[in-house]
Order: sequence, then structure tokens, then C-alpha cells
Amino acid sequence: SAAGRLVVVYTPVEKRLKISVAKLPTPLIAAWVNPRTGERSSVLAVLRGAALECPAPGPGDWLLLLRSKPAEPVATGD
Repeated sequence: SAAGRLVVVYTPVEKRLKISVAKLPTPLIAAWVNPRTGERSSVLAVLRGAALECPAPGPGDWLLLLRSKPAEPVATGD
């Protein structure tokens, strides 16, 4: 996506993924999606650093969604 704000990683089998996130906007949030059911896991983590390692949550194929965390609104005091 634009400026790396959304990354979708597909794995056809259950496996541990290791993904370089050093050049992506941080912080990031991640969630697994089961493409067979559309069910989404709760947010896995707020990530910072050079690499992300995470195992797929179960057998079969999976999508891992990584997106930049939206900026918190700034109070203007008005």
C-alpha cells in the first residue's frame, strides 16, 4: 500500500514467519486472518524493531496483516 502502511503476507502452510519490518512505518499492529473462514485474530502486538517473528495460529493457510498504527489525535485545548 501507499508508503508501506499495509502489508499482507500469505503462507500456504502453518509455519513461523520472519519478516523484516525495519523500513516500514512504526509502530505496527499485526493480526492473523483465516482465509478459509474470514475470522481474524485479535491484534497480536504493537511492533518496533528490525524483524518480526511469529508462528501461524494453526494448520492450513493464513494471512498476516501488518499495518501502521494510526496516530493518536492531538488535543488542541479548544
